[in-house]
Amino acid sequence: MLKKLPRKLFLVIGIVLILGVGGAVVAFTKVMPSAAAASVTPTPTPTPVPQLGPMYTFKEHLVNLADPGGRRYLRVTMFVEFEEPKANAKLTGDDLKKANDKLVLELQTRGPIIDDTLTTILASKTFGDVASPQGKEQLKQEIVAALNAALPGEKVVNVYLSDFVVQ
Repeated sequence: MLKKLPRKLFLVIGIVLILGVGGAVVAFTKVMPSAAAASVTPTPTPTPVPQLGPMYTFKEHLVNLADPGGRRYLRVTMFVEFEEPKANAKLTGDDLKKANDKLVLELQTRGPIIDDTLTTILASKTFGDVASPQGKEQLKQEIVAALNAALPGEKVVNVYLSDFVVQ
């Protein structure tokens, strides 16, 4: 009788394991998919990318910084983004190109005023003013305000620094 008990015990344990594994398979294939589907987070809708306005590249500016001794200089190239006039929103093709060409012509006409404005702002800065990211952002905001004052009828939206070297 002692020898038969372990056989029966193994038989019962085997049946319980088979039923347990079978129950787990049924639970994962039938019950869990619906629970998993209910817990799926919806994908966020992508935010629309704002359209850029007309861009203009200003020539490279090389100025001495206002540090004592004048031993440091700043070389910067920047792009300026203008607000798209509401009248241009309906333009396409050649008409839009003509409107952008008109902006370029106005900027070239006012080139000496813009160059003077940018040189004055840049040369008034010290290394400490432009070394940090906050300093660069403040410089960009100052340039936007100065260009908006120098270019009546046009609105500068942003300034992008593509080359910025201090030595």
